[in-house]
Order: sequence, then structure tokens, then C-alpha cells
Amino acid sequence: MVGDNNPCAPRFLAFTLHLNREIGNDPKNLNHKDKDVMKQSIRCALMGTIAGLLLAGCATIKITDATWSHPGYAAMAPKALHALSTAGYSARYASFHGADGTLLYGLLLTKPGNKVTVLNFDGNVFQTGTGGLESGWMFESLGVNVFLVDYRGYGMSEGDGAKLSPAVSESDALSAYDFLRAEPSVRGSAIVVEGLSLGSFFAPYVANHRPVSGLVLESTATDASDWIHNQVPWYAAPFIHIDIAPSVGSVSNISELQHYHGPLLLLVGSKDKITPPRFAQELYAKSSTPRPMKVLYIANGERHGTVLLNSAAARQQYEKFLQDIVEAQR
Repeated sequence: MVGDNNPCAPRFLAFTLHLNREIGNDPKNLNHKDKDVMKQSIRCALMGTIAGLLLAGCATIKITDATWSHPGYAAMAPKALHALSTAGYSARYASFHGADGTLLYGLLLTKPGNKVTVLNFDGNVFQTGTGGLESGWMFESLGVNVFLVDYRGYGMSEGDGAKLSPAVSESDALSAYDFLRAEPSVRGSAIVVEGLSLGSFFAPYVANHRPVSGLVLESTATDASDWIHNQVPWYAAPFIHIDIAPSVGSVSNISELQHYHGPLLLLVGSKDKITPPRFAQELYAKSSTPRPMKVLYIANGERHGTVLLNSAAARQQYEKFLQDIVEAQR
């Protein structure tokens, strides 16, 4: 068996993961025609790589903390901040500190009188400077406050995003919650924690370590191992062994949701290939939230990370979920 010295295998997995992130997390990067052409090219490239693997033997790919995140550095332009400051909303960057003192930032959108504040953890290529405007508009349309967090090494947040372990991310997520809970502009509102894709591993952790009024997971997975293995196409799987570091492999939403008993909303697209509906269906079945308090919605035709942005029906489900939370607290 050929191990980490195989030059083709790391490129193969990195290329596959990169494609999934670029097309999956931001489907507007390519139109449908371009996607079809890209998929044809990808198949050819993958088959060539597999042929090389057949000649060289099996390969082992190591997944460590260094491959957990993909930081970038971009802050929102003043014009975009101004565009979000409409219809009574105030938009500003707010800073807080991680447990180790690292200065972190998030985009805070508030409006007096809103009954719900959403603490949002997004995907592994999201940063407020590039995705905050569209996400901000979406949350404003729901009539909620929202705090869109930039992970360390992302956006304006300091720190080395290339060394962002799950444990550090979980700690930072708690720090974001603590900041938000103390923020005067959202005082008295119910806090709902939401996670999308990568962020869906941090939101349940917060829900189990801090008081929250609800938990929303979009494009989520059962655990990190299932999520990672699902990125490898079936025709390549026989030639690749994935060695997942314990710090990553121990991350499990099944475990977290078995300890969480509050309101739960699971959202996924029917055409999501990165975190397919079967992940959300398993989480729904194994979660400890009582059936009347949990909802699974599969948005027809939607892909990874596009459910709330594109599906009016999904946003209606979200609104109903939030209304039920507000009613329960009266």
C-alpha cells in the first residue's frame, strides 16, 4: 500500500473538496451550463487520477485541524453596511474576545422591538465581507436580529484560521454567544443559534452549553467522519483511505442532539450532494427533542447552502419556527 508519499492522492482529495466548496457553498459561482461543463471536466480529471492510483496502489489522506477550515480576509464595504441599515435596522461590526484573548468580529444587525436574535455560524468559506450582504438581507426579511460571526482568521477576525481546530471553534462560538447575550441592543430577545454546513457542528455545541430558545441546522451532517467521507466519489473510495485526526473525528452532531431537548429545525436541499438529506433525516430520528418541537424540511431542488437563500417555503418554515418560540415564551 502506498501512503502519504503518493503525489496524486492529496491533489485528488483537495481538488474534490475545493470543487464541493466552490460550487456547493456558493452555487452562483457557476451557471447551470457551466456546472455541466465543469462536471464533465471533473469526471475526466478524477478518472485520470484514479488510473494513477490503480497503478500506484491505495493512498492514505490525512485530515487534520489544518484542513478543517479555509480562511479568507475581507471586511464588508461601507456601502454594503449602509445597504443593510434600512427599514429600521442598524448594521455594524462588533468585536469580542476568544478565551485566549484573540480579537474576533461579527456583523451585527439589530432593530428595536425584534423578539428574536439569531447567532449564526456559516460555512467554511463564508466571511461577512463577501457573503454578509445577502445573508443579512435574508435575516432582515425574517424580522430578526442576527449576529453573523467571522471565524478566527476570517474577515476582520484575528488569529490563524489555518490552525482552527474544532475545539478552538467551539470555544470561540461560546465567546460569541456570551458577547451577544450581554449586548444591550438585543437585550430581552430570544436567542436562536443557527449553523450552516461547517457551522452546523458549532451551533449544537453552543445549544448544549448555553441557554438558547431554539436551534436551526441547515445543510448539516451526522458527524465529521460521515461528512468527510461523503466528499469522496463512490468510484474513488476503493482507492483511498482517509485518516481523520481524533480532534476532528470526535465531532458528532448525533451526540450533541441526543443531549439537546429544545426546539429544533433541520433544513436541507433535496439536491444537496455534500450533506445529503439522509444526514438530516438521521439527526431528526435520533435527536432527543420531542416530536412536536422538531421540524425537518427538505427543500425541493435546492443544493448545499442554498435553502434559506432561495426557498420561500423554507423561509416560511423558519418564520413558523420562530413564531412558535415567541409564543411559547409569552
